[in-house]
Amino acid sequence: MPSPARLFFPLRVCGVAPEAGASVLTFEVPQRLRSAFRYQSGQYLTLRASVGGEQLERQYAICSAPHEAPLQVAIKHGQGAMAAWIQHRLAPGSELPVAPPAGAFTVAAEPARRRHYLGVCIGSGVTALYSLLKHLLHSEPRSRFTLLIGEQDHASTLFLPALAELRRRLGERLRCVLVFSCARPGAPAGLPLYHGRLDQDTLARICAREVDLDSVDLALVVGSPAMMDELSGLLQRAGLPRQRIRTAGD
Repeated sequence: MPSPARLFFPLRVCGVAPEAGASVLTFEVPQRLRSAFRYQSGQYLTLRASVGGEQLERQYAICSAPHEAPLQVAIKHGQGAMAAWIQHRLAPGSELPVAPPAGAFTVAAEPARRRHYLGVCIGSGVTALYSLLKHLLHSEPRSRFTLLIGEQDHASTLFLPALAELRRRLGERLRCVLVFSCARPGAPAGLPLYHGRLDQDTLARICAREVDLDSVDLALVVGSPAMMDELSGLLQRAGLPRQRIRTAGD
């Protein structure tokens, strides 16, 4: 249902790009709204649209980073009426009512800091982590980030080519580990790949080969509420203290 108390502003959609079963929307923010739409990585936008005669509002994580020029969100196909309307009806040049950025799943960057971040997500939860890792690795040149993504297969994994390119440029400062539930053909861009479910056994194998949890200063976990609880529990049972874990629901 619409939220009358929230302020919405019309933003022009200047780009609609396909991305692994999703649409990435790029918004043009006019000068007069730059202050209102200043954002931090880890935040989201609320979009409003009239779909089938009904006013809908949906929240989507920002996938761009503050040091990048465009303001972007990624919207997975098949996630409700709004997502279907965006996939089939929205075109560059359209205007959408958009509420300013909100959300507290953010990390204050400190340029002198040397930290090891671990991001863990399932499916489209990678969107917020993609923004966060770009921001933190840009703002903290001595920090590093390990990203663990659970998905169906390579074709369903958001930002996979971009992550592979970032990995090429940043070297060991960025590590990406994939866990695919479906063993379908397709190269995972040369990144470490595990098959099956992201469960305790898989996490134990990943920790033995890919990431030392003792070196992790902060784990960032994204997913549905139940999935975040499960992933947080997996990390704790693997030896990471709860105080070093932040979920998008905290």
